[in-house]
Amino acid sequence: MREQNLIRILQAVRLISQPEGATIGQLMDKLGKSRRSIQRLINTLDTLGFPVYDDVAEDSRQKVWKFEESYLVKLPNIHLPSVQLDFSQILALQLIRGASTLYKGTEIEAELDHAFSTINTLLPPEMARRLQRVQNLFLHSNSFRKDYSGKEEFIEKLALAMINQETLRVSYNSFYGGENKNFRINPLHFFEYKGGLYIYVIVTRFNSLRSLAVERILELNETEETFDYPEDFDPHKKLNQAFGVVHDDPIQAKIWFSPQQAPYVRERRLGHGETITENTDGSVTVSLDTSGRWDVKQWVLSWGPDAKVLEPQDLKEDIISDLKRALSNYESQ
Repeated sequence: MREQNLIRILQAVRLISQPEGATIGQLMDKLGKSRRSIQRLINTLDTLGFPVYDDVAEDSRQKVWKFEESYLVKLPNIHLPSVQLDFSQILALQLIRGASTLYKGTEIEAELDHAFSTINTLLPPEMARRLQRVQNLFLHSNSFRKDYSGKEEFIEKLALAMINQETLRVSYNSFYGGENKNFRINPLHFFEYKGGLYIYVIVTRFNSLRSLAVERILELNETEETFDYPEDFDPHKKLNQAFGVVHDDPIQAKIWFSPQQAPYVRERRLGHGETITENTDGSVTVSLDTSGRWDVKQWVLSWGPDAKVLEPQDLKEDIISDLKRALSNYESQ
């Protein structure tokens, strides 16, 4: 579940936690969502195990949504969900907030700030001040970060569809072929890669797994269809199998690294079915069994003269061709 959807759920929980509960109309007004979206959000709360139920307001015939009394902590002037966090959990939340640079400049960042301000009001002042320093323990670079301003609604729709296992219609700009494509997807998971937000989806027409870049989604519409999560799909395993975001185009390769760069290669766990062979001169040979030929090629080229493809031969020839074309760019000047 990504942050935007979590924030929407927290907002709904806060409203329903009021002693008088909240009507559909009040939730629509406060959250700025349609009646159908609010109903889906309430269904999501129920799916996630929140003890929500409907009642009739005493002063009217309107239906209101409330939480069971046993779920709420009663304070002098407010009712709050009974949530108990120890220090390590609060610390983990602060670290996550510090890592949320992917959403910098978007509405999601503003909602995150508001959500954590709310959390901080429940803490002793001195602890709140100290925890703000935790966010800066780990710094995150914004270099090459993609811009997701204006994509908040898509992120929320995708997150809700993942939770409720609902099929969506998507219009998508495919760089490959340079055209916009329309198809149906079963969204499964978000994942982050090199400053970009991607999603694993099943394309229903072909019943095949694909990864889509969120920023290239042009339109997203709900359907009345639901899907079953694929039992044989392991997202963590799939994420580690690919060298980048491409999960087809499998490749087995052997790559030599110079003695000067060998220490940097040894200290990294590539996680792509690799084995490292030590050579007598201090160099190493890395064997890969992965997918995403283009990503592997770009990785080898990034090492310059300190890396050389040994196998397969066609990848070696492809790299030689790229290097010749790159050299010709400078020779022609």
